[in-house]
Amino acid sequence: MTAQGADKLPTPPEDFRRRVAAQRRERMRAHLLDELLNLYQPGAQNDALVIDDVLKAANVARGTFYKYFPSLDAASLALGEQLTTEMINNFQRLYADIDDPAVRAMGGMLIVCVRSWHEPKWGVFTGHVDFISYFERNNGFDLMVRDGLLKARETGLMQFDDIDAAVDMLMGTSIEARRRMVRRPPSPRAYVDNLLHYIFRGLSMQPRALSQALNASWDCLLDNAAAAAWMDDPAMWRNV
Repeated sequence: MTAQGADKLPTPPEDFRRRVAAQRRERMRAHLLDELLNLYQPGAQNDALVIDDVLKAANVARGTFYKYFPSLDAASLALGEQLTTEMINNFQRLYADIDDPAVRAMGGMLIVCVRSWHEPKWGVFTGHVDFISYFERNNGFDLMVRDGLLKARETGLMQFDDIDAAVDMLMGTSIEARRRMVRRPPSPRAYVDNLLHYIFRGLSMQPRALSQALNASWDCLLDNAAAAAWMDDPAMWRNV
């Protein structure tokens, strides 16, 4: 066959078995991470988790687990990075069109609190301090937290001297807020509103501007609840 003839040969079809195997591997990886997350329930001894707990929950052999993750810590890291990416994507979908930096800064806290209420396992896992380190490594961290606070200070909405201290106050409080929400406070909307008032009054926001920004942040979240699949009952958060 001439070289010219070889050029006319059809492109070989995609290796179907290879594609199916890759899809199967991805499903198994997702299954392992889902079952790991499911182990983080309120009241569970999460600090004592071992690989055997994941094997039992996922109904897989030890060798299967090690095909995907070299250790439980590695699986937890992968889960933390996955949840961080989801959180950033949620924020961008919900608050992408919002210019007000105070509304955006409050939006991140609302997502944390509301999702922890609706998905306690998410709140328990992300309430671990290690999750904050995953979050801070993500490029979206500045978009959600640091940049918003800096812009709010530049525009006179907030006053603070040390941006690191302001960020740490917000992030540290968010950890305790998740833990509180998974324990189900009797009036969750009132708890979240009070929490954000305390935080942002601490950053010298004026009460009227703070209330307006908080209401706008709630409206943005609840009016676009379809973009947050984990929020199964947005009506409960309406302040009526």
